[in-house]
Amino acid sequence: MEDRYLFRGKRLDNGEWARGCLIICGVSGKHYILHSGTEIIESDRVGEGGCLQMTTSQVDPATVGQCTGLKDKHGKLIFEGDYIKSKYGVLRIDYDCGKDKNVCGFVEVNLYILNSINAQYCKNVKIVGNAYDNPEMHGIFY
Repeated sequence: MEDRYLFRGKRLDNGEWARGCLIICGVSGKHYILHSGTEIIESDRVGEGGCLQMTTSQVDPATVGQCTGLKDKHGKLIFEGDYIKSKYGVLRIDYDCGKDKNVCGFVEVNLYILNSINAQYCKNVKIVGNAYDNPEMHGIFY
């Protein structure tokens, strides 16, 4: 479940998705993703004197979403803002704290609680888009 702590966001410089650790600047409020995994290019990580550099990308805060830690039937990680299709229809995954800020979790816009979705259920769903790349999908839930 270490994937549960990943975030993604659309880069401001090129519109591509970045995945990794979310960093929010306390002074400017700008959002950055510290790249993880295969997104790190080794030549970009070594600065003067061989010092390791962090590779970050500034991202659009409106597109930032946390990973659920779950994968669809194709092994693709499911993130906040994704649309998933199942036998129940198309669901949008959102994160909400509700009225009790101590009880937060992933929920679908039709109030289907994602926390109740287990790995067995995810074997039968697939990601069909997301709210940022596919705005035309908004409101198609059935």
